[in-house]
Amino acid sequence: MLDLYGEFEKALETLEQHQINYALCGGLAVTFLTQPRFTEDIDILVPPNDCERCKAALLLLGYKFFSTPMRFDHDLVEVHKLTKIDASVNDYIFLDVLSAISPTAQEILSKRIRLAWQDKQVWVVPREGLIKLKENSKRLKDQLDIEVLKGGTS
Repeated sequence: MLDLYGEFEKALETLEQHQINYALCGGLAVTFLTQPRFTEDIDILVPPNDCERCKAALLLLGYKFFSTPMRFDHDLVEVHKLTKIDASVNDYIFLDVLSAISPTAQEILSKRIRLAWQDKQVWVVPREGLIKLKENSKRLKDQLDIEVLKGGTS
């Protein structure tokens, strides 16, 4: 069975080894910045010029591409979906590489912060930046995350 946190740790080690400029965003970033939150994937923000190198490094960990990059109207990022499948137990993990295609996303990435996790350090988008990224989405879980990030009690 694939373990989200084990895969997260391997991905971070790989990004650090390849000197890829990244910042954790999405549900795991909410957990680092506020309180534990259930998430099913790993979201990593990278500059456009590091996107291909990032994907190539993650392919070495067994991730595959199953879709073309996605952009939606007014998006701050371009989403590159990767999937790691363990067919022996019929399990999978998604890892989204978010290319910071907009000036806003590039600014958020430039303000990334370093936080402790277990015996390591992790780059994470700052709280205000994560709110901006999530404001672009109309998904209920992102709206709830925004409330928590702003100090609410969801």
